[in-house]
Amino acid sequence: SFGGGIWLMQYSPVRSDLYDVFFASATNGLAVGACGTILRTTDSGTTWAIVPSGTDNDLYRVRFVNPSTALASGAGGTLLRSANGGITWAPVGGVGSGNLEALAANGTAAWLGSAGSSYRSTNGGTNWTALSLNTTSFGAAAPSADQAYFVGTGGSIWETDNGGLR
Repeated sequence: SFGGGIWLMQYSPVRSDLYDVFFASATNGLAVGACGTILRTTDSGTTWAIVPSGTDNDLYRVRFVNPSTALASGAGGTLLRSANGGITWAPVGGVGSGNLEALAANGTAAWLGSAGSSYRSTNGGTNWTALSLNTTSFGAAAPSADQAYFVGTGGSIWETDNGGLR
């Protein structure tokens, strides 16, 4: 027991490293990891199923844009989009070739960051626009469709409250 709570080990159908997990609801979640691993649960994490990703590149981040649309980002500019809750995935282009380590989403807005590049989508991750923010980003959060934060090297924290227009 840690801090008074109980943690239970869940069964994973893979042995590769997992780097991120995100739930769209109390029951529906996704996990991503090494070698293009995507796992999906529909029962609050009791069971996890392997979902084909179509890539062997490491996947670092996964986020739901809404209950049916999900994004997964990773090494070498890998960006995947699912329009059916993570059941199937398709590649998305236009985001360079850097390691996409920062990913956030809120409503139809989504944000990506890598070493020296950052991007915004206003249509759920279908299309992406490069931002003028030229920093290395390792994490992102989007409290609203227009507000986003990137964090990165040297203690940097970047914030926009108008969709990245300034």
